[in-house]
Amino acid sequence: YRWSLFEDFENMRLFVAVKIGLLMHCQLKPRLGHVIYRMRLSVFEAERLGINLSSFHSTLVWIEDRAYYKHNGNSILAVIGAAFRFVAYGKKSGASTIYQQLARSNFLSRFDTSIRRKILEWILAPWLNAQFTKSEGLDLYLCSVRYAYDVIGIAAAIAYYFPNHPSDHPLNRAQIFFLLERLSNVTGTFPQSRIQSLVTQAV
Repeated sequence: YRWSLFEDFENMRLFVAVKIGLLMHCQLKPRLGHVIYRMRLSVFEAERLGINLSSFHSTLVWIEDRAYYKHNGNSILAVIGAAFRFVAYGKKSGASTIYQQLARSNFLSRFDTSIRRKILEWILAPWLNAQFTKSEGLDLYLCSVRYAYDVIGIAAAIAYYFPNHPSDHPLNRAQIFFLLERLSNVTGTFPQSRIQSLVTQAV
């Protein structure tokens, strides 16, 4: 009877994630239904402002998670690639998928750089993949993650970086690229060589 009262998103995978989080002292936020509601609301607000979210999709996938449409939320290939770059070049690079980043930004109660956080991301990513279509996942990501300090969501990012740009006027490809590069640049710095490399590959 209790199980029948659960919302659609309350399934066994989420139940396991909550219990593992408690055991590892890396808890999920309370009232996850409200968290999902706020995420959806941020998408509706962006659409109300006339922002064409689909125009960001292809560039977002190319920069952040090129296997996005092929995996279930977790990517073994991304982990192998990050490990190879670390061994070969000594460079630490992100192996997180879009769904893992979505889980980290919205569902974890505090930012944690330890392996505990990564374990929860791996459990939550397939859960998120099952809750939303691939297009919905990209929209939720664009509208609910951090672009700069205290700048959350694409609408706030456009207003922050391009204050004179009408929100309902389409961004050009250079502006789209700039905003999405900010997503993968959590330090807020300007790594010129990395950006030049991304631009060259993108062209």
